[in-house]
Amino acid sequence: GNFTFQKMAMVRDLKQYRDQIGAHDLIAAIAGCQDARQGLVSRQILLDPKELDTLNPSSEFLVLDSDSSQGIAVQSILREQDGVIHGPPGTGKSQTIANLIGALVATGKKVLFVAQKRAALEVVFNRLKDKKLEHLVLDLHQADVSRKEVMSKVAHALATVRESPKVDDEKAHRAFVQKRSRLNEQTALIHRCREPANLSLFSLQGRLLRLPPEAKS
Repeated sequence: GNFTFQKMAMVRDLKQYRDQIGAHDLIAAIAGCQDARQGLVSRQILLDPKELDTLNPSSEFLVLDSDSSQGIAVQSILREQDGVIHGPPGTGKSQTIANLIGALVATGKKVLFVAQKRAALEVVFNRLKDKKLEHLVLDLHQADVSRKEVMSKVAHALATVRESPKVDDEKAHRAFVQKRSRLNEQTALIHRCREPANLSLFSLQGRLLRLPPEAKS
């Protein structure tokens, strides 16, 4: 490929660490190694979306709204699974990445987030900034960033974490679990088969909706 001079350090790294990079199963699988691909597939864990309803709130660190597909993506990666998040614009990819960064950082992990375009970095950064979490992110994309600026941002991040007040979230988590349980119970009741038709309320509603307009009781 063609690289600008700013990317020459990347080229040198690729040459210097070629053997180590090629020995990594994920890189080898992307390059077409079938053994590496089979190894990745054999280690894959398929999560049931229902598991999301049993997670302890104190161990869940989603900073933005999330549906079940996004939650499964985050939980899979937290369990050291490889993954690809894809979809058309506006389907929540950057939202999922922001949630993933928040969850990984909360569990003591380091995250390197790179993108082909600056705009993609800014979207995720702004989502975290809206939640007052910008101190967890260090922007190194700019070529002219100085060491002094980097150290200043690191010092600010450490000070912010050190001075943040302790949050008593036990009451909120308890209320959340109670409301989640009530919603799950309601869903279970709707899908439970009932006599004499041995159909669930969900199925009966579906049949009623399929009746033609001229059908009357």
